[in-house]
Amino acid sequence: AGGGAIRRATGWGAVLALPTIVVDLFGGFAQGINVPSPAALLFYPLMALVAECVFHLVPLALLALVLRALRPEPVTSPAQSIMVFAVALIEPSVQVAWGAGSSPAWANAFVGVNVLVFNVAGLQWFRRYDFFAMYAFRIGYYSTWHIAWGALRLDILYGG
Repeated sequence: AGGGAIRRATGWGAVLALPTIVVDLFGGFAQGINVPSPAALLFYPLMALVAECVFHLVPLALLALVLRALRPEPVTSPAQSIMVFAVALIEPSVQVAWGAGSSPAWANAFVGVNVLVFNVAGLQWFRRYDFFAMYAFRIGYYSTWHIAWGALRLDILYGG
């Protein structure tokens, strides 16, 4: 992806993090959910890479291999859309399961929907451009939610 696509992907990732911050302001998430800085500056870019590989690249590759074994013809656009949606469901399912005991049900439901939208959008960046655009999208989200807001939330929500 070119620089323009990377900047747009990063910006849209940051925008998608804003509703999550609003949910946090209303008591949606536990106090200790963020890795503090300066460790966050290394941790979250690395976790973004791991998440993209675990939740997107590996499942897409496995689905493509299975489809290729079942049907050697090229994958059609409708089949690609089904694959993208199936892969997009993985991470929100994991996030909702992780949050089931630590967040209010309404916040956990929000996380499921938000992470699903995030995954569909991220996979569209991948489909339209490449891995770097998808990664930039996640970096925009993580930079806003986990790093910037993560550094502010303890003071704002919990008084330091």
